[in-house]
Amino acid sequence: YHRGIAYYETEKKQEAYIDWGKAKEIDFLKSKDVEVWTNDTTKLQRGYQAGKLLELALNQVKIKNYTEALPLITQVIETGALANPAEAYYQRGRIYLKQNQPENALKDFQDAVRFEPDFALAYFEIGVVSAIMGNEEYALLAYSQAIEFNTEYAAAHYFRGKLRAKNEQYEEALLDFSRTIQLNADYAPAYFERGIMYYTLGNPKLACIEWLKAHKLGHTQADALYQKYKILVL
Repeated sequence: YHRGIAYYETEKKQEAYIDWGKAKEIDFLKSKDVEVWTNDTTKLQRGYQAGKLLELALNQVKIKNYTEALPLITQVIETGALANPAEAYYQRGRIYLKQNQPENALKDFQDAVRFEPDFALAYFEIGVVSAIMGNEEYALLAYSQAIEFNTEYAAAHYFRGKLRAKNEQYEEALLDFSRTIQLNADYAPAYFERGIMYYTLGNPKLACIEWLKAHKLGHTQADALYQKYKILVL
């Protein structure tokens, strides 16, 4: 706590906030050591305490302090006190993914949807991890589940489109990229990929239009394709 004050006085505000957060966390954990989980503690109290511990963990996630966040979230999950631990599993899965532990991440995302069957974000992450692990069929299914529970999930449409294109499902991929653009008109990669689909399906004119749009939105590869193939539509 006092180091935080020293940091703040020397204009190192970020370090100060981190230290004060840790002081609060240690204070809370010390209180846990005094028989927090007694028989007289009600289920509501246990849920509240677990929720506060999860809040501390998520504060560490916000500042990308995953080393501190991981054991805290694990502790929350192991208490079994949360009425719905889906968010805790989801957040731990994201940490595992950032730490390059896809198997652990996948298991946590699967547990998240087990507790919350319409958790679109968790289904999306299942798709991401499954694609990384080479299980593209499962990834496609997961992206579709994410879209089913959130029809406006632009990223799920885009990544499903990428997988469909890879598997030569060009018409379906085109629909996904078009839906991505409908939901996010400034997403350059979707224009770029839609251009590739148009070209693959035999329409270089529309392809060049898409690549030009992608280039104007900052896509670095789009201009090269536009310059290479624009002669076909002049």
